[in-house]
Amino acid sequence: MAVLMMFLDIDAQRKIENYYKELKENGIYSHCLEFGIQPHITVGGFRGIDEENIFELAKAKEILKMCCSKIKRFKIRFGHIGIFNHHNPAVFLVPDATEILLETHKYLHKTFHDCSVDGDFYCPDRWIPHCTVNEYPDDNVPFDARLNAICKSTEYLMKTFEPFEAFVTNMGFDPERFDLIV
Repeated sequence: MAVLMMFLDIDAQRKIENYYKELKENGIYSHCLEFGIQPHITVGGFRGIDEENIFELAKAKEILKMCCSKIKRFKIRFGHIGIFNHHNPAVFLVPDATEILLETHKYLHKTFHDCSVDGDFYCPDRWIPHCTVNEYPDDNVPFDARLNAICKSTEYLMKTFEPFEAFVTNMGFDPERFDLIV
Protein backbone atom coordinates (compact mmCIF):
# COMPACT_ATOMS: atom_id res chain seq x y z
CA MET A 1 0.00 0.00 0.00
CA ALA A 2 1.32 3.44 -0.93
CA VAL A 3 0.69 6.37 1.37
CA LEU A 4 -0.09 9.72 -0.23
CA MET A 5 1.05 12.73 1.80
CA MET A 6 0.85 16.52 1.70
CA PHE A 7 4.09 18.26 2.65
CA LEU A 8 4.60 21.70 4.16
CA ASP A 9 6.79 24.72 3.49
CA ILE A 10 10.28 24.73 5.00
CA ASP A 11 9.44 27.16 7.84
CA ALA A 12 6.52 25.04 9.04
CA GLN A 13 8.57 21.89 8.63
CA ARG A 14 11.34 23.32 10.83
CA LYS A 15 8.84 24.50 13.45
CA ILE A 16 7.34 21.01 13.75
CA GLU A 17 10.75 19.32 13.70
CA ASN A 18 11.73 21.60 16.60
CA TYR A 19 8.87 20.08 18.59
CA TYR A 20 10.36 16.63 17.83
CA LYS A 21 13.75 17.80 19.15
CA GLU A 22 12.33 19.60 22.19
CA LEU A 23 10.47 16.47 23.28
CA LYS A 24 13.69 14.48 23.23
CA GLU A 25 15.60 17.28 24.99
CA ASN A 26 12.95 17.15 27.74
CA GLY A 27 13.42 13.41 28.23
CA ILE A 28 10.33 12.36 26.28
CA TYR A 29 10.51 9.61 23.66
CA SER A 30 10.32 11.23 20.20
CA HIS A 31 9.34 8.67 17.56
CA CYS A 32 9.27 11.19 14.70
CA LEU A 33 12.79 12.39 15.52
CA GLU A 34 14.12 8.88 16.06
CA PHE A 35 12.83 7.68 12.70
CA GLY A 36 13.43 10.91 10.74
CA ILE A 37 9.77 11.40 9.85
CA GLN A 38 9.27 14.59 7.86
CA PRO A 39 6.22 16.59 8.93
CA HIS A 40 3.27 15.83 6.67
CA ILE A 41 -0.48 15.43 6.49
CA THR A 42 -1.50 11.97 5.33
CA VAL A 43 -4.10 11.95 2.56
CA GLY A 44 -4.60 8.18 2.64
CA GLY A 45 -3.24 4.75 1.93
CA PHE A 46 -4.08 3.16 -1.39
CA ARG A 47 -4.13 -0.56 -2.15
CA GLY A 48 -2.49 -1.91 -5.26
CA ILE A 49 -0.07 1.02 -5.45
CA ASP A 50 3.21 -0.12 -3.94
CA GLU A 51 6.80 -1.13 -4.62
CA GLU A 52 5.68 -4.67 -5.49
CA ASN A 53 3.33 -3.38 -8.17
CA ILE A 54 5.73 -1.07 -10.00
CA PHE A 55 3.42 -0.49 -12.97
CA GLU A 56 0.57 0.75 -10.77
CA LEU A 57 2.94 2.87 -8.68
CA ALA A 58 4.39 4.52 -11.80
CA LYS A 59 0.87 5.13 -13.13
CA ALA A 60 -0.24 6.61 -9.79
CA LYS A 61 2.78 8.92 -9.72
CA GLU A 62 1.97 10.20 -13.22
CA ILE A 63 -1.65 10.81 -12.22
CA LEU A 64 -0.53 12.61 -9.05
CA LYS A 65 1.95 14.72 -11.03
CA MET A 66 -0.93 15.79 -13.30
CA CYS A 67 -3.15 16.55 -10.28
CA CYS A 68 -0.43 18.66 -8.65
CA SER A 69 -0.01 20.66 -11.85
CA LYS A 70 -3.64 21.80 -11.37
CA ILE A 71 -3.58 22.56 -7.64
CA LYS A 72 -2.26 25.84 -6.26
CA ARG A 73 -0.24 25.88 -3.07
CA PHE A 74 -2.59 26.71 -0.27
CA LYS A 75 -2.37 28.10 3.21
CA ILE A 76 -3.46 26.20 6.27
CA ARG A 77 -3.47 27.20 9.91
CA PHE A 78 -2.49 24.81 12.64
CA GLY A 79 -4.66 26.02 15.48
CA HIS A 80 -5.05 23.02 17.79
CA ILE A 81 -3.41 19.95 19.22
CA GLY A 82 -5.14 16.60 19.40
CA ILE A 83 -4.63 13.02 20.46
CA PHE A 84 -5.54 9.60 19.16
CA ASN A 85 -5.89 7.24 22.08
CA HIS A 86 -6.19 3.89 20.39
CA HIS A 87 -3.83 1.00 19.72
CA ASN A 88 -1.18 3.43 18.45
CA PRO A 89 -1.45 6.51 20.72
CA ALA A 90 -0.40 9.76 19.05
CA VAL A 91 -0.37 13.50 19.62
CA PHE A 92 -0.69 15.78 16.63
CA LEU A 93 -1.23 19.31 15.35
CA VAL A 94 -4.61 19.94 13.78
CA PRO A 95 -5.04 22.27 10.82
CA ASP A 96 -8.29 24.18 10.54
CA ALA A 97 -10.64 22.22 8.29
CA THR A 98 -10.81 24.76 5.49
CA GLU A 99 -12.74 24.21 2.29
CA ILE A 100 -9.56 24.02 0.19
CA LEU A 101 -8.00 21.39 2.46
CA LEU A 102 -11.12 19.22 2.54
CA GLU A 103 -11.85 19.62 -1.19
CA THR A 104 -8.26 18.74 -2.11
CA HIS A 105 -8.49 15.64 0.06
CA LYS A 106 -11.81 14.61 -1.56
CA TYR A 107 -10.41 15.26 -5.04
CA LEU A 108 -7.39 13.05 -4.40
CA HIS A 109 -9.54 10.27 -2.98
CA LYS A 110 -11.88 10.50 -5.96
CA THR A 111 -8.88 10.36 -8.30
CA PHE A 112 -7.52 7.21 -6.64
CA HIS A 113 -10.95 5.80 -5.69
CA ASP A 114 -10.29 2.35 -7.07
CA CYS A 115 -7.41 1.91 -4.63
CA SER A 116 -8.73 3.52 -1.44
CA VAL A 117 -8.62 1.41 1.70
CA ASP A 118 -12.25 0.82 2.76
CA GLY A 119 -13.19 1.87 6.28
CA ASP A 120 -9.91 3.71 6.60
CA PHE A 121 -9.48 6.67 8.94
CA TYR A 122 -8.36 8.63 5.90
CA CYS A 123 -11.57 8.29 3.86
CA PRO A 124 -13.24 11.66 3.22
CA ASP A 125 -16.15 11.05 5.59
CA ARG A 126 -13.87 9.97 8.47
CA TRP A 127 -10.66 11.96 7.90
CA ILE A 128 -9.20 14.03 10.71
CA PRO A 129 -6.49 16.12 9.07
CA HIS A 130 -3.42 16.09 11.29
CA CYS A 131 0.35 16.32 11.45
CA THR A 132 1.77 13.85 13.96
CA VAL A 133 4.24 15.28 16.47
CA ASN A 134 4.74 12.08 18.45
CA GLU A 135 3.45 8.53 18.43
CA TYR A 136 4.54 5.26 19.93
CA PRO A 137 3.76 2.39 17.54
CA ASP A 138 6.04 -0.23 19.16
CA ASP A 139 3.85 -3.14 20.29
CA ASN A 140 6.80 -4.58 22.22
CA VAL A 141 6.48 -1.74 24.72
CA PRO A 142 3.55 -2.02 27.16
CA PHE A 143 0.59 0.17 26.21
CA ASP A 144 0.75 2.09 29.53
CA ALA A 145 4.36 3.10 28.85
CA ARG A 146 3.50 4.21 25.30
CA LEU A 147 0.49 6.13 26.53
CA ASN A 148 2.61 7.80 29.24
CA ALA A 149 5.02 9.13 26.58
CA ILE A 150 2.11 10.54 24.60
CA CYS A 151 0.60 12.11 27.74
CA LYS A 152 3.93 13.79 28.50
CA SER A 153 4.18 14.94 24.87
CA THR A 154 0.67 16.37 25.04
CA GLU A 155 1.43 18.17 28.30
CA TYR A 156 4.58 19.64 26.75
CA LEU A 157 2.72 20.84 23.66
CA MET A 158 -0.05 22.34 25.78
CA LYS A 159 2.58 24.55 27.39
CA THR A 160 4.54 25.46 24.26
CA PHE A 161 2.28 25.25 21.20
CA GLU A 162 1.20 28.46 19.52
CA PRO A 163 -1.00 28.47 16.41
CA PHE A 164 0.84 29.10 13.15
CA GLU A 165 0.26 29.21 9.42
CA ALA A 166 1.84 26.95 6.84
CA PHE A 167 1.62 26.27 3.14
CA VAL A 168 0.99 22.90 1.55
CA THR A 169 3.70 23.03 -1.12
CA ASN A 170 3.90 19.54 -2.58
CA MET A 171 2.46 16.05 -2.43
CA GLY A 172 3.76 12.61 -3.07
CA PHE A 173 4.04 8.93 -2.49
CA ASP A 174 7.22 9.29 -0.43
CA PRO A 175 10.00 9.75 -1.37
CA GLU A 176 8.92 11.20 -4.74
CA ARG A 177 7.07 14.50 -4.55
CA PHE A 178 5.43 16.87 -6.96
CA ASP A 179 5.24 20.63 -6.42
CA LEU A 180 1.94 22.44 -6.41
CA ILE A 181 1.48 25.57 -8.53
CA VAL A 182 3.05 28.66 -6.96
